[in-house]
Amino acid sequence: MSCRGTILRCTLLLALLVSCQSGNDGALDLSGPWRFIPDAGPDNPGLSGELLIKAPSNLRRTLPHFNGAASLVREFEWSSESNHSLRLLIGGVGSVDRLFLNGVEIGGHGAAHKHGYFRSCWNTVRYYSIPAGLLKAQNTIRIHFVSIDVKSGIHRGPVLLGKSSDLDATYWLLSFFYDTLFQAETVILFFLFGFFLVTMPFRSRERGFLYIAFAFLAYAIHSLYYIELPVAVPYLWFLKVQWIARIFSSQLTFLFFLRTTYLGSRRLDLSLWIPLGIFSVWTLFAPDFDHYFLVAQLTQLYFCIMVLAHCLHFWLNRSEGDAAQIKTIVVAVPIVLFSYVSDLFLRLYWNDWVFLYHYVALFNVLQFLVLYSLTLFAFKEAANRWRLRLAEQRLLLSRELHDSIGADIHEISVHAGHLGSDSAAAKSIQTLTRNVIHEMSEIVEFMRMPSSPSDAFYLHIKRVSDRLANSGVCEVQASISDFTLPSDFQEFQMKRIFSEWITNVLRHSQPSMLRIRWKKRRRACSLIIADNGTGLSWTGQAMGSGLANIARRAQSMRGSVRSFMMQSVNVFVCRVPLDEWDGSSLASGED
Repeated sequence: MSCRGTILRCTLLLALLVSCQSGNDGALDLSGPWRFIPDAGPDNPGLSGELLIKAPSNLRRTLPHFNGAASLVREFEWSSESNHSLRLLIGGVGSVDRLFLNGVEIGGHGAAHKHGYFRSCWNTVRYYSIPAGLLKAQNTIRIHFVSIDVKSGIHRGPVLLGKSSDLDATYWLLSFFYDTLFQAETVILFFLFGFFLVTMPFRSRERGFLYIAFAFLAYAIHSLYYIELPVAVPYLWFLKVQWIARIFSSQLTFLFFLRTTYLGSRRLDLSLWIPLGIFSVWTLFAPDFDHYFLVAQLTQLYFCIMVLAHCLHFWLNRSEGDAAQIKTIVVAVPIVLFSYVSDLFLRLYWNDWVFLYHYVALFNVLQFLVLYSLTLFAFKEAANRWRLRLAEQRLLLSRELHDSIGADIHEISVHAGHLGSDSAAAKSIQTLTRNVIHEMSEIVEFMRMPSSPSDAFYLHIKRVSDRLANSGVCEVQASISDFTLPSDFQEFQMKRIFSEWITNVLRHSQPSMLRIRWKKRRRACSLIIADNGTGLSWTGQAMGSGLANIARRAQSMRGSVRSFMMQSVNVFVCRVPLDEWDGSSLASGED
């Protein structure tokens, strides 16, 4: 599935959700000002009387320090003659609520007792049936709720009263977006940790594997917060456990981030556990909800600063990095920062954007998957660099054997010839040197390519083009840039790709005209060969002996090849990246 297709599908789903919320013309919209009436008691000092609160909106944006029981009340008129199959739809109420219409309880979610058994339903969509005949011309709706979560009051819309036929589609869509997705997220997280757990016994593991594995577990525990679960402990303790799991998840993710970019070390890892311990202990001993929310704000701010500091450190030391690390930083940092910053804004009550408000959790899961995927990519890139460096070193070693040791052995053989042909010692030396030369030649042929490149690839193209044009085989037009590839290995492989494709074209396509182009653009070079023959359409797969060799040679350089017809012209394209052949890294031995 392409990224563009995924974005399009998500956009259509969001548009459908918005259209469902705005397309309920037959329903009464109860959003707007509601009267906020706190329950009397020692938990609400300084709050007395009534306040007008806008709904839907997070109550904590207006009353950030309110924790406890209260009511939201609104009067409305109902002029419709139909009182059958009516429903009341509320996007979300935090955290535990009972709803009364004209003094009659018509529904509720969650449970809260002072001693054990809590069940918070802040994320659940409310959909209540209204008994026939209960509505009058003048009506009063009262929602009695307990505020014990980051999202309080009627924190999410819509708030609609109407027929079930008008509201059913909106309810099912809201339930999917706000209930089902988060429940599925938790199940997926535990499943992913199970996958990591099964693969842990294998010796071959990527750097930081244990960090990302237990980050999945920690966030899976934290994501239980999004599901309606009975909790047999004071709810504040449940929130503390969830947030400590979130702290561990963020810390492990950040440590994995460091390992991904090779900037982490054992000493740095140990030092980063100190603030994690401080925040965890502070969270554990927070005496009330206000202190707990404050710790959560400071923790998220700390992790945002740490990610930015890591990016700055990486930028200042970018000369020690490579292309794979830079790609990891560029792709992963926006996702990680978005998840942390969005959660921070939520806990600071700076915004009330519904989708950002609730879907930051999905971005937290996405950051795990992106980081791990990019790490696998980085290790694959490192493996490619080592493989290419090995080919380069094989070439250098074979040349050393041939040029230095081979020359000395030949000199020994020449001197032995002057000792006299009848000398048994001379004959023995000559026989021995011939055997050594033969064995050395076999070793050299094994370690290097079948033939070492004698000149640059662009000179090879010119020589072949001139030969074809002078022989009259076909007309040749060449546009060749004069640049040398960074590696003899690449020079050799490009020569073989060029020769094998030209041979196949002349043998099977029988063209009367060839156009050859060899260009370098930024960090890649391209070889393009066009002919007007019968055509050799090929997608680059390893198929056929000659074409398979071409595909394998291109893959050995992390390149790509393909052939296609365009306006009765057969076009062959070979593209090879050059960024992995940084001369400084090869010389210094850095990976």
